[in-house]
Amino acid sequence: MSPSVAAVVLLLAPLGCTPQAPPEELLADASSQVTFASVEGIGPHHYLSSVRRTDSRAGIPDLVVDEVVEIAWQDWDNFHVRRLIDGQAERETVVAGAVPWVRSADRWDRRDDAEPHRVQLRTTWNVWDEVMGPWLAHVELVPDGDDIVEGRPASRYQVRMLPADQAPKVRTSAFVPISAQGTVWLDKGTAVHLKAEVEAVARRQGLTRTVRLTMQRSNVGEDQGVAAPPG
Repeated sequence: MSPSVAAVVLLLAPLGCTPQAPPEELLADASSQVTFASVEGIGPHHYLSSVRRTDSRAGIPDLVVDEVVEIAWQDWDNFHVRRLIDGQAERETVVAGAVPWVRSADRWDRRDDAEPHRVQLRTTWNVWDEVMGPWLAHVELVPDGDDIVEGRPASRYQVRMLPADQAPKVRTSAFVPISAQGTVWLDKGTAVHLKAEVEAVARRQGLTRTVRLTMQRSNVGEDQGVAAPPG
């Protein structure tokens, strides 16, 4: 067994998974348990995700919201996080040399303590869970072969809806998952999502929500060039 697969087995041991399960199934299960410590295991890299949410109701124009999250990660003393909503910066933070900077409109303000910004990154980095939340218990990752993403060994999976008799019941007030399809690539060493292209649909009381998510980790192992803002 390779070191990466052995790590996944150890990770899943508390969850009751048996070592006899195929490595692809172990990796898929492990992907639901990753933390930012797992992301750190990839080393320096650039992360970019794009989400388009389309809300549709009969008789009224669609409401479309585009969201982009970008993270340049070097280490805990050097990272850059940016979140855009419909092209407008909702939040942008740079920590360079352990010194934090926060952008307000066109001005950068230096702050005294980087730790709150580290905590914020630890709690908001997981776009996959945030976006796919209504569907997570209703989909499965079906192994679709091995691949290489940014030089890292990866396993490729197809996203498919669970059969109706295997899916959990949904509260009448919640979004009811209707469909989900796409492809995800998981890092064999950490179970982190290296890449994803997914479209999912859910409905609630006459509202149909369609989500299109793409994400990519790139420039793995390279200097991310994180620096204090000019001026």
